[in-house]
Amino acid sequence: MSSLDANTIKPRESHSGPAPIASVCLTIAHHLDPARVGELAPLFDLDSGRTRVLSRAEPVFRTPAGARSAALLIPELSRRPIELHGGAGAAVRLCLPEDGSALLVDGAPPAAEHALTDEQVRRGVVLELADSIVLLLHVMQLVPHQASLGLVGESAALHALRAEILRVADLDVPVLLRGETGAGKELVAQAIHALSARRDRPLVAVNMSALPEGTAAAELFGHAKGAFTGADAARQGYFEQADGGTLLLDEIGDLPAPLQPLLLRVLESGELQRVGGGARRVDVRVLSATDGDLESAVAQGRFREPLLQRLAAYELRIPPLRERREDIGLLFLHFLRAELAALGEADKLVAPAPGERGFVRSAFVARLLRHDWPGNVRELKNVARRVAVGGRGSARMQVDDTLDRLLRRSEKPVAAPAPGPDEPASASEAPAPRRTDRRPPDLDDAELQRVLREHGYNLNRAAVALAVSRTWLNARIERASGLRKAKDLSAEEIERERARHGGDLEAAAAALEVSPRGLLLQMKRLGMR
Repeated sequence: MSSLDANTIKPRESHSGPAPIASVCLTIAHHLDPARVGELAPLFDLDSGRTRVLSRAEPVFRTPAGARSAALLIPELSRRPIELHGGAGAAVRLCLPEDGSALLVDGAPPAAEHALTDEQVRRGVVLELADSIVLLLHVMQLVPHQASLGLVGESAALHALRAEILRVADLDVPVLLRGETGAGKELVAQAIHALSARRDRPLVAVNMSALPEGTAAAELFGHAKGAFTGADAARQGYFEQADGGTLLLDEIGDLPAPLQPLLLRVLESGELQRVGGGARRVDVRVLSATDGDLESAVAQGRFREPLLQRLAAYELRIPPLRERREDIGLLFLHFLRAELAALGEADKLVAPAPGERGFVRSAFVARLLRHDWPGNVRELKNVARRVAVGGRGSARMQVDDTLDRLLRRSEKPVAAPAPGPDEPASASEAPAPRRTDRRPPDLDDAELQRVLREHGYNLNRAAVALAVSRTWLNARIERASGLRKAKDLSAEEIERERARHGGDLEAAAAALEVSPRGLLLQMKRLGMR
């Protein structure tokens, strides 16, 4: 064991040059071409007061490695740009073109001139474009590209964490990893071990909260034959298994009080005492992790202060996912790609043919960016697994009720636009942004039917995708000769489809090829319950 303490640590000095510049940036969280996810476009430095534009042709993005990529290049985007004006701090003002723009800002339609506060931009503002692109408008310090160290993402928070890992990895000292549950503390421990001189020796991870108090000493330090009932042979503990390598003590705050002085002795002297046996020397670097407040535990007498000081010779804070929102799109794609590959469906994550949509829905990625992630990266990984399994055998992902409720917990309701003549008012669906009435080029009845079907006959989302107003879309539906209208449905037809789908109104509406709102209104007209 190392005899170094916090007073003797001398981290390597950084030679990275001038301090990084903080800029307002756009990061691609979703694109029809999945290879574009994670690309970045710096807009302007803080307080610069500059103006940039956002359109299908500008700005040009760059890859995480810093290579020049391309503009968004999505035909659904207008050539008329959205202007972004820099203000004080990170404040930004959006100016939409006069003929409208298929844009949602944090799930809601923006005003013609839409002001974003410094606080909003620093947290990250979600921009949805033409049901094809999801961008995060945020503040980021622009630094040179780093090796990943096994950690996916390019956020400023993750860059800082990687720098801290590099600073301490080759120093043979204990490190305390602090972070919320699911934030990736074990991955950080693996990165530290892989960069240390002990990389060719074992890394052993132990969850202290899973150790029964009665056998915890034997599990950690080993035991001699006959030390207790059932000890039919001598056994190495986790410290001996990690000899020459690294031991990660996860959930260290749950270490039973009787074991704390024993652990302190091993840390200070490198000598352990097997239960029922003699002393043994071990050479182990100890990493510990916690999502709790160890200082409060010390104040309450539940944790020994000398042990905390020894464990925390150096500390690393693992940022929660909500502090690295620009990484969410890249992380989700990383996990989803692995899950789909395990199902033999990796080919779903390729750029679709022109005019088609990919497996991942842009509105869903926007919801991911707005979610608060109490379970952090672990929760995001579980979401990706649900999406992969739920969409098995389908060309497009499905969102089940459980997943919908999970994401809805941190969503804020947005004001709905005035309903069309065929639908009652409701706040449950995202509103369409401000538009002027104009016809998209070459929109025939078949294309209109395709767009409506693709968006589940949700007229708000269909209007966003088509870059038209709800008023125009309602009028266009009325003119369509072969398109079914909810007001033309009979009670018998509605009842038959409701019965076929077990009373599921949305499923019945999809089968009848009308909007759920329109179906509900027609049922009310017909006196149905």
